[in-house]
Amino acid sequence: MPDKEEIEEQKEDFDFDFDIYEDEEKDEEVVESIEKKERPIVTGIRSRFSNGQAELERLADINVLVSQYSFKIASFTQDVNVLWKYYGLLDEFWESIRNIYGKAVNDEMSERKKICRELLNGVSKGGKIPHRVHNNLLYFRSMLYRLKQLGNLGFEVEKVNKGIYGKARRNIEDG
Repeated sequence: MPDKEEIEEQKEDFDFDFDIYEDEEKDEEVVESIEKKERPIVTGIRSRFSNGQAELERLADINVLVSQYSFKIASFTQDVNVLWKYYGLLDEFWESIRNIYGKAVNDEMSERKKICRELLNGVSKGGKIPHRVHNNLLYFRSMLYRLKQLGNLGFEVEKVNKGIYGKARRNIEDG
């Protein structure tokens, strides 16, 4: 029969380490949120996802309004309300497509929006609106148009060397 010391040693041998359970309790599950998620510098994402017909029609409607207001802005209207509406249209269009682009483009567009907003805030009612306000808004629009084209949201274009048009051109040149 084992003596008292041996029994005590056997009890110590079976002493279980509960630290692993404590560590599990300490681990907090990290919840991913849009706010905490970093944007990649550049994305390979294109607008191949389906927005649905209603979303595409909404973007087309905004685009028509942007075009209508662009005439007024390019003619250097002095109506500050028109300038704010135009800024709002550009902002809405940008917010609708911004997730297609990476952090670098988003940062650049945010900076442009900030400049336009600061210029509009600096406009005093009744005073003459400087041309730089109009020019910055039109530049913001120009940037959106380029991004729209890069994101395949603009006119569909085809490289001349490929496809049916390229084939026809080669036949004409060879003929």
